[in-house]
Amino acid sequence: LDEPVTIGAAEITLSAPAPVLLAVADSRDDSWAKLRFGVDGWQAVDRLLPAVQDGLTRVVIYNALRDAVRSADLDPAVALDLIVSNLPAESEQTIVGDLLRFADEQLSARYSPVAQRPARQARVAELSQLLLAGAPAGSDLQLIAARSLLRTPTDVALLRGWLNGPSSVAGGSRPAPDGLAVDAEIRWSLIERLAVLGAADAELIGAELANDLSTAGSGHAARARAMLADPAAKQAAWKMLTKPSDTPAHELYATAEGFFQPNQTELTAPYVARFFTELPRTAEHRQGWALSQTVLLAYPASAADRSTLELAERALDEPALDSGVRRSLVDATDALRRAVASLNLFGAG
Repeated sequence: LDEPVTIGAAEITLSAPAPVLLAVADSRDDSWAKLRFGVDGWQAVDRLLPAVQDGLTRVVIYNALRDAVRSADLDPAVALDLIVSNLPAESEQTIVGDLLRFADEQLSARYSPVAQRPARQARVAELSQLLLAGAPAGSDLQLIAARSLLRTPTDVALLRGWLNGPSSVAGGSRPAPDGLAVDAEIRWSLIERLAVLGAADAELIGAELANDLSTAGSGHAARARAMLADPAAKQAAWKMLTKPSDTPAHELYATAEGFFQPNQTELTAPYVARFFTELPRTAEHRQGWALSQTVLLAYPASAADRSTLELAERALDEPALDSGVRRSLVDATDALRRAVASLNLFGAG
């Protein structure tokens, strides 16, 4: 197997003895090498990954997968297939957690056509449920799988069963698995997901906040209110993001994080263009980290299409743009540009 490789200005030929089925350059992650496996290479990766015993080499392969998606060299649907088929056998918990989040936040969101997002989220939920069912009670893996599951399901009965406990489980719903502590963080995750699905309201959020008056609790409550699948709730959250107020910074950031949800694109569509005109103007009453961080966290990454990219580029062309706002827009728009490029190539897949 002879393969030309360019190092700096020099091109050399690497030879590997037959029958090599998969060669992983930089398998110890010692350099900044950008790895690709050729046109049919990802099929070999999918087939051979379970036999790769070294955890660090698997990290290198999965990092190459994520980089290939971001560079529009790999169809996100193929990447999701590979993760779904291989993650149940993965022994490194850090890999499991990172890939579940990548599958949820990237492959099922900005790197997915809107129409395909529910199906992709369902696959991630099924994978999380499979991992959860096989995890030892009370283990870190159980917690990782549970947290992933709570970011993706559409099963309202499951969410309510976990939230309300065994005594209230009825109608086919079920309580949280044995060994999983439904603590404040888990409870807020349940409420936030119910809010996204239109199965929570301000009253439920307020009742939970009354039981958790910590700083973390108020942040979760702000995020959940911004996630509500309700036009009035979105309007209230938008006012908080764009108008002067005495809202604590952690609640402002949480509101920004919760506003644009991947499966609420129709609800939030009117705010995409407004983001690029109204958020930069918040430099008139905010400054420093609070200004730039709010812009970064509220960026409409879920609206990954050419029109959003054009709005972003038009905003960046504004010479009077605040430097902190510009920095946040540059970073977030780079990620958006990558997602749009991928969707242009693979969006129909």
